[in-house]
Amino acid sequence: MYHIYKVKSKPKNAPRTRLLWYTFIGDHIINQFKSTSMNTHIKTTAVTLSPAISEYINKHVAKIENLFNGDDSVKCDIEIGRTTVHHHKGDIFRAEIHIVGHKQNIFAEAEREDLIMAIDEIFVDAQYSMTSRRKKIIGLARNGGAKIKSMMRGMWPFGNSDVAATDESDE
Repeated sequence: MYHIYKVKSKPKNAPRTRLLWYTFIGDHIINQFKSTSMNTHIKTTAVTLSPAISEYINKHVAKIENLFNGDDSVKCDIEIGRTTVHHHKGDIFRAEIHIVGHKQNIFAEAEREDLIMAIDEIFVDAQYSMTSRRKKIIGLARNGGAKIKSMMRGMWPFGNSDVAATDESDE
């Protein structure tokens, strides 16, 4: 459930549930979506932020929130807009995302001919960079564990079958 306030800052009596409010700064509208696990700010430049686009972005943000396991310190800044006003063809829409927190600093940007395509691309790039970093950390831990295990095998004389065979033949 969302509560909408059109004010310059967060109201003092705002509920603690999911919160949606707008901040007007010059010709930019910043849609601030405060959830329980991640702070999200959407900035628009030369486009209007419709409820459909806002809902589409929030749906993608919810997928990314699952990767952070409910960390409150994660901050997500999203900027969508047009690169130029007088062009009508080509890659005129751009989107960028910057996620900071949980020992990560992720940035992705895209320029496409459609705003939805640009939004899709930045979220795919952000999810790929988060999961690839996680896979790299897991791989490093597994490789380190395997090296320690091989070192322990070399140090322990009773686990080596060659040593046991030589001991029996000496007797």
